[in-house]
Amino acid sequence: LFDSVELAKNGLEALEMCAAKRYHVIFVDIKMPRMDGLEFLRVLAEREQKGREPGQIGGRALKVIISGYDEFSYAQRALELGVEEFLLKPLEAGDVRELARRMAEKARALAEDEEHQRTLQERVKGSLPLLRDRFFNELINEAESEETIERKSRFVGLDLTGEQFVAVAIGLPDADYSDMASAIAIDLFKERLSAVPKERFRTLVFDT
Repeated sequence: LFDSVELAKNGLEALEMCAAKRYHVIFVDIKMPRMDGLEFLRVLAEREQKGREPGQIGGRALKVIISGYDEFSYAQRALELGVEEFLLKPLEAGDVRELARRMAEKARALAEDEEHQRTLQERVKGSLPLLRDRFFNELINEAESEETIERKSRFVGLDLTGEQFVAVAIGLPDADYSDMASAIAIDLFKERLSAVPKERFRTLVFDT
């Protein structure tokens, strides 16, 4: 089912292992020495969240909690901490194998979905210059709600939060080659203007 299976002696050692390596599925016992299962899950969830860059995909392990009947209330708290499923003690070998099989399938499906999302993310990233140009043109030429503008700006990676903004639109005519000097000047200005990264300007909008 899995390429490898590793064992931690206690909760603190499990945290150290998770810091050094990504695991796709983690089985956690509520009662562990040095750090119980709930504290382990809480700290791990915080680390997973802090370790993610904005827009980063993946990095989260699937968790399974192991609990005794008299610890069922703890298992409910574990579900709030992002646990996928739980096993009740005493454990039956068949139940463990079946759950491990389901977790392996879910981990593979999650990995495939993450890879698909990364591919889409890379495609969008490669199209950002064009998408930002389109956004600026729509911002100037179309009347849209603040909610729509905010949503589109986030999508193209622009921060438009602020008390007020000043927008300047610069429109240039097509070069008239009957006046060669003017035509060269206009083409040169357009070329230089297009080379300026628009994300450097939070209050200046260029429409070329």
